[in-house]
Amino acid sequence: MGGDLGRWYLIKFIEKDTQKMYFTNFKDQVFEVKESGPTFHANDLQNCKKKVYHYLQEHRDELPIHKQRNNKQLTAQELRSLETILWNELGAKEDYEKNFGDTPVTRLVRQIVEILSWMIFLL
Repeated sequence: MGGDLGRWYLIKFIEKDTQKMYFTNFKDQVFEVKESGPTFHANDLQNCKKKVYHYLQEHRDELPIHKQRNNKQLTAQELRSLETILWNELGAKEDYEKNFGDTPVTRLVRQIVEILSWMIFLL
């Protein structure tokens, strides 16, 4: 899907006089609907850094991350929530410190979300 976004982004640079108009009428057929959990292999998210990047990418529209992306201040509860996720659910606080040093959670989230936003924009 990421490559498709990149192509759509580049389409605007095609010169108008060489651009042809195509119309399609595709209809999708749904054969089966199946919901499941995350689709990653056990080794894909072994270290803390990969888990953090993956989590922030997948949850970028949740309120605390959205606020950080838009440079808004978090409430104390939102900050505790992010700390709990980063220090308990995605790894231990020691893992966090090993990978990110003494970087405050808010600064780290803002930096990573900004990097991920640029990556999505450039695809």
